[in-house]
Amino acid sequence: MILVTGGLAMIGVHTAQALLGLGEEVLVTRHRSADVPSFLADRVTVEHVGVTERDVFLALGGRHDITGIVHLAAAGLSVDCRSPTRSSSCASTRPAC
Repeated sequence: MILVTGGLAMIGVHTAQALLGLGEEVLVTRHRSADVPSFLADRVTVEHVGVTERDVFLALGGRHDITGIVHLAAAGLSVDCRSPTRSSSCASTRPAC
């Protein structure tokens, strides 16, 4: 089973779909509520966990036989994108503020 973090975001759903097409079982994680697209419904396992929740995240390995990981989740930044002194990486890692 391949774990796809951020598996219900734009790139994640297409990555999960491609892995399914290769015959892989897929586990996707989501931090926020998100609907499973119809083309993935009943084809992937979904876990509601954020990658910053260390112990909860690591427990996935005890519940699933994970053989590979595709890490696409973005951890939240402590930078306020609306701040005039924001980091230059802010625009590339967060949605427009």
